[in-house]
Amino acid sequence: MDCDISKSSLDVTAPGVADATRLAVRGHVDKYATRTINFLQLNINGIQRKVAELSDILHTNNIYVACLQETKLNHKLCFKIKGYTTIRKDRLTGTGGGLAFLVKTLEVKYIEVIPNFPPHSPTEAQAINILLPEHTITVINAYHPDTAPIDTLFLQDLVSTLLYSFRRPPFLWQQSA
Repeated sequence: MDCDISKSSLDVTAPGVADATRLAVRGHVDKYATRTINFLQLNINGIQRKVAELSDILHTNNIYVACLQETKLNHKLCFKIKGYTTIRKDRLTGTGGGLAFLVKTLEVKYIEVIPNFPPHSPTEAQAINILLPEHTITVINAYHPDTAPIDTLFLQDLVSTLLYSFRRPPFLWQQSA
């Protein structure tokens, strides 16, 4: 149901719901709604000039975790969005590339996972474990340039990392502090 139930006048009828007050709709949503985590995956192709637009997308759509590719950031550039923690993996050489997770600071608990991937592969990847009350979700953010050859060993490592997360508790991974 698409209706704004956060208005202060709770005694009016909610749009699209016959004879239901906003207060009744809010009570129904609170009682029966399930928690969801909204993800965003975006090849941003350079983030520096798109911060305001990205911030608007994140907040408007209540995004909890964003996976960004081709951020084109380096260690000299600062990047922050209010309400989000940024986990960056900048390309060490050359221009372009780069990955980032944006994690909604107060809503999501996570642990950064340090996969053991080849340092000079054209494929870039990073991973985090999202810690839910009864589950852990491993999210891998990866980018491979169209023009680069595919490194099958890297892909095998990536698949192994993903499969490992299904077999082992998250605390057995190498994790950053």
